[in-house]
Amino acid sequence: MDAVAIVNRGLDKIGVEPIVALTDSTKQGRWANRNYAALRDLELTLHTWRFSVARTTLAAEAAAPACGYARQFPLPADFLRLISAGDIAPGIDLTEVRQSLDGQDYSIEGTKILTSLSAPLQIRYVRKVTNTEDFPPYFVEVLACRIAVEAAPSLTDSNPRIEKAMVDYDMAVRSARRANAIQQPPMPLADDSWVVARGI
Repeated sequence: MDAVAIVNRGLDKIGVEPIVALTDSTKQGRWANRNYAALRDLELTLHTWRFSVARTTLAAEAAAPACGYARQFPLPADFLRLISAGDIAPGIDLTEVRQSLDGQDYSIEGTKILTSLSAPLQIRYVRKVTNTEDFPPYFVEVLACRIAVEAAPSLTDSNPRIEKAMVDYDMAVRSARRANAIQQPPMPLADDSWVVARGI
């Protein structure tokens, strides 16, 4: 499905006439032109969808940060959200305790990652995906439902349709997260705070 088809699926959910292109001069066309890209990027950022995860190795810039860290690395052009940098990922785990990590091993500031980790820096991140052919069906449904939720107040006066759109969105996200999780192997549970406190 292309962007227009995804928008129209969302509009169908709230009983609004479809568009022919994102450049339509209709009210719904103008709304879609203003909001489609922002809603797509928002939904990509909110969850770690497997199809939008990327890995890359960053070279350090010649100039070091003014203070606090030894190196800075430019973020990729398609960067939306960091998953991990080097061997460091968010969460409670004994690895962090043993290595005396304090949660401040890197900082994203502007368009750079500041860190004292060695170069080059390997990262995993959520990337911006603009080609709709790369969207799995579950993400198409999530995005269409999000469009319905956001468009409903502007394009329809029906409170029942607005409420149904919200319910549909919640259900689509739950289903999509299950489908997304199936695509990766089982993950061991992280050490909980009780284990960390005992220093085992």
